[in-house]
Amino acid sequence: MSLSLFAQESFSRIGRIQATADDVGGYGNIISGVDLDGDGNKEIYAVNDDWYDAINLDLIPRIYKYEKDALGDWQIVWSTRLPLDFQNTWPPLAVTDLDNDGKMEITWGPTNNFGGGLQPNPVRVVVFETPGDGSDDMGIDNGDGTWAPNASWTITDQNDNNIRPFRYVVKDIDGDGTDEIISSARVGNGLMIFSTDDVPDNGDGSETWTMEFEAFAGATCYDIAVLGTNVYAIEQGGTVYKASWNGTGYEAVDTLVNGIPGGSWKAAQIVDVDGDGTEEMLVAGWSSGTSAVFLVQESGDTLLASMIADPMDARVNRLYGGDAGDVDGDGNVDYIFGTRQSAPNGLVYRLEYQGGDITDPASYQLSEIDSMAFSGQQYDIFSVGDLTGDATDEITYSGTPRGAAQDSAKYITILGDPVTGIGDRPQILEGFALLQNYPNPFNPTTTLEFEIPAAMGVTIKIYNALGQEVRTLVNETRHAGMNRVEWDGRNNSGQKVASGLYIYSMRAGKYRQSRRMTLLK
Repeated sequence: MSLSLFAQESFSRIGRIQATADDVGGYGNIISGVDLDGDGNKEIYAVNDDWYDAINLDLIPRIYKYEKDALGDWQIVWSTRLPLDFQNTWPPLAVTDLDNDGKMEITWGPTNNFGGGLQPNPVRVVVFETPGDGSDDMGIDNGDGTWAPNASWTITDQNDNNIRPFRYVVKDIDGDGTDEIISSARVGNGLMIFSTDDVPDNGDGSETWTMEFEAFAGATCYDIAVLGTNVYAIEQGGTVYKASWNGTGYEAVDTLVNGIPGGSWKAAQIVDVDGDGTEEMLVAGWSSGTSAVFLVQESGDTLLASMIADPMDARVNRLYGGDAGDVDGDGNVDYIFGTRQSAPNGLVYRLEYQGGDITDPASYQLSEIDSMAFSGQQYDIFSVGDLTGDATDEITYSGTPRGAAQDSAKYITILGDPVTGIGDRPQILEGFALLQNYPNPFNPTTTLEFEIPAAMGVTIKIYNALGQEVRTLVNETRHAGMNRVEWDGRNNSGQKVASGLYIYSMRAGKYRQSRRMTLLK
């Protein structure tokens, strides 16, 4: 009998939004599946991005609010530009209610660009609040077709101080009844925690912003995650900077070298994978050569990272971005993430928990769900949320037009209605199987068995617990039926490897599967 946890499935592109002619850099961030104005219509919020440094085009920061029209097409119902002539790439964006008045907000972090001295200290945080009357407008009407934010902040009072917040998490981490913005940054302090005492309805500037904590100067942190009262700023190489609220104040606790193998690029998601009441972190490895998905758990003062999926694909250079939800309504966590410079262009993956040990790769199903949505090579902005009101989530994504012509079309793509083989269950790829190795644990050798329905190319690779390749065991055409291969506990250089947990992954056609094994000495 053969069994595969890799589904042959597809999602329909149920919507697409094209960037305006001015927004040649495409989109820098998106939020979907919300109804902030309370009018009963689901919304998508998006901000543009600078990529080409085009004067009066992508250098000008713009924000858009979309709702569906009577024909089911997404239309701009509100938009504005900021009174800035320069911005940079990859702005953070979040849904907030920073003043607890029940009127929801979009908080946006336009990335500073000093414009050669023309913008020495631009605003770096802006807040647009809904008026609470069900209308589509946000912020303060300037009377000229643009809208001013209700609140804004430069973060610093110094000119030419390069501070680039990268990703926001919104949480009342200190328990004072007011949400903080917990931000990673790729330039400046790697971690910042700040708040405001008000978001004025009239936008009169009377609010007071407070930097509650900042640390890890010089760290390039492309991601941020919060578990309880612990904050993890994730640096590009995999180092994790930990800070905590200790009940009376914030403190920088530790630097965890290689705490998350490969780092993470706006991909970290906090979920309770198995519903046991304990939250975990899912991340997609960002660094080239560590393109794997890890489940990260707190263990005392440190983090334990378990590799749970690996695209194991020479077509994939890096994994980028991510969000989590339930895209098929079965109650299991779906983790959606993208890629950079893959072939075909812009591969998008879904990883779904199937039940069982949450650290075991065999408990998850990995599938490719889309590609080639536009000509850019970096699909990195994801938002998973219910856009149709059917209690299942849709996937909204876009990305950086890396490698694309300036005049090429840029899009937000919406995926929904997963099409699977029979009913709501994935179609099993018949005739494929990767069996558990034997013996296990083993020393010094173990046997791996796998089955394929026809002669075809097969790749089996072995990785250590950090997701680093140890050995390419098979990379050739194999005959139909059951096949066997032995591993002698040596790496690609012929050296014996250390005792510990290893993961072996198989790829054959569209089939992929991973399992764990333990070497004991």
